Amino acid sequence: MEYYDVTHDELGFHIEGFPKAVKFINLRCHLSKQAADLSLHRTDLNFALTCLENINQIPMEQSFVRDALWHSAISHYFKCFMKSAARKPLSESKIYKDEIAREIYTYFRELRNKHYIHDENNCTQVQVGAILNNLEAEYKIEKILCFQTRQIVLDQGNWANLFQLITIALEWVTLKFDQLCDDITVKLEQKPYEELLAQDSVIWKQPIAEDVGKTREQL
Repeated sequence: MEYYDVTHDELGFHIEGFPKAVKFINLRCHLSKQAADLSLHRTDLNFALTCLENINQIPMEQSFVRDALWHSAISHYFKCFMKSAARKPLSESKIYKDEIAREIYTYFRELRNKHYIHDENNCTQVQVGAILNNLEAEYKIEKILCFQTRQIVLDQGNWANLFQLITIALEWVTLKFDQLCDDITVKLEQKPYEELLAQDSVIWKQPIAEDVGKTREQL
């Protein structure tokens, strides 16, 4: 991904590195909406990939941190494929042409839905038991305990499979994004310069607490 230094004032954003530029114009069309969605997917996929890569930098003794990075990688990966009110999700059938890849995708989707998010499958188990004393004790029941077990799914095989899924999706998104930007550029080049210059600048509205429960389309 490319990154640029950005400044912001009441007139809008100024992107450093473009000495001939006079304006950062805001695009509002079906193609720019697609580009926006792909851009967000690319960001989430890169974040997921970075989480995975950083797991290898964490000592095995720090299992809590490794597990947190693993959860975060899965969460950000599936943000791109789950239904959203703000952006069009990616299609696993379009991205993963290989049957094995689709099977691995389904495994992680079920792991995400039934284990990490909703805790419904037997990767996590809990049994309530009572510690029963011998006949010489003053009372029969010593203590009630909850015996919890959790399957460790972060192993070398699962790490490699998720890494491959994310990498394939990221390559697909990047290709589609670049193609879309080329299409948008061609259409804009056909417009009169005065029309382009008259378009609104890109602006940023700082989110407030009341915005948390609203989609971007509602603002």
